[in-house]
Amino acid sequence: MKLGKTLISILAGGLILFAGCKEYRTEYSAPKNEDAVVSEKYHRSAYITFMHVGKTMMPLSHPAVNRTTFDGIIDFTVSGREIYDRFNEQDKANVFYREVYRLTYDDLDKDGKKEFVNREFVDYEFLDAQPAMTELARGAN
Repeated sequence: MKLGKTLISILAGGLILFAGCKEYRTEYSAPKNEDAVVSEKYHRSAYITFMHVGKTMMPLSHPAVNRTTFDGIIDFTVSGREIYDRFNEQDKANVFYREVYRLTYDDLDKDGKKEFVNREFVDYEFLDAQPAMTELARGAN
């Protein structure tokens, strides 16, 4: 019986503590864009290595890596074949991104409702990159 009361006390205490916890939400800005230059491209082909597991050799597969680095007001390094294939080094690009914010809510006046406390910038999220219009015009000639 004592164990049951202790367990109920722990659960009730946990619920009270949880109710007083801060709540965090993520907010995104509207998409933004900026001019950038492709400063670096890196490619490594897929390959297989072998590892000893007991007396057997097990194959380990390593995927291909395709990274593209854009230098602008904000620098991005993006992994993925599609973006990698779209650009050459020193190409001008129009990079699309959005800002990521963390919103904090807390029950400041202990009325059971959480009020807005803080909005904090967290990071930039890459969305896409397209060749700059000057690059498109040059390619058409």
